[in-house]
Amino acid sequence: MGRRFTGMLAAAAAAALLLASSPTSASTSQESDFVSRINAERSSRGLRTLTVKSDLVAVARDWSERMAAEGAISHDPNLASKVSGWTMLGDNVGKGPTVSSIQKAFMESPTHRDIILEGDFNQVGVGVYQSGSTLYVTQIFARRSSGGGGSDSSAPTVSKPRIGTAVKYVAAPPPTAIVTLTSKIWAVDLTAPPVTVDVLLRLVKMDTPAR
Repeated sequence: MGRRFTGMLAAAAAAALLLASSPTSASTSQESDFVSRINAERSSRGLRTLTVKSDLVAVARDWSERMAAEGAISHDPNLASKVSGWTMLGDNVGKGPTVSSIQKAFMESPTHRDIILEGDFNQVGVGVYQSGSTLYVTQIFARRSSGGGGSDSSAPTVSKPRIGTAVKYVAAPPPTAIVTLTSKIWAVDLTAPPVTVDVLLRLVKMDTPAR
């Protein structure tokens, strides 16, 4: 009996350790909190608020989960092909201890703030994933027709992608809250000659900061 009880305790302790160290999905309330803060910033400046789109949320959640698994932030190199029907597309990615600290860091970084306050965007999707005490977030912004992305999965036509520089920002207070951020934005011209997804990805890689 004693040996069995000891074994049960060991198994329970191992399970608890595994759960504590594994990434766990954050609540949708955190995603809603990000959206509320984004729209509050926009409306306070006379900009239209953004409509949440489920397909953008799904892509954002998947990418945040991947970042949490890898323990580092990065941009989805296939984002442009995962989102359909867009004429402008941008994303902010970051990690930090709380929604408020990450969003504060986004707004205090000119590159990320410009994406959040881009007047041409009309849709958004936010995905949050949590690993221990760290939140990983992906914010996807899009300009699309009011009907959404549609079913067209063809590659978008690209003209002069505008790509933000990766930055690291230390939020304060508290002085120990470190928030890491990067951002990118693509713009398309539907009147330009079409290019392939391969060309788009090479354009993105050319602007990716060297590590």
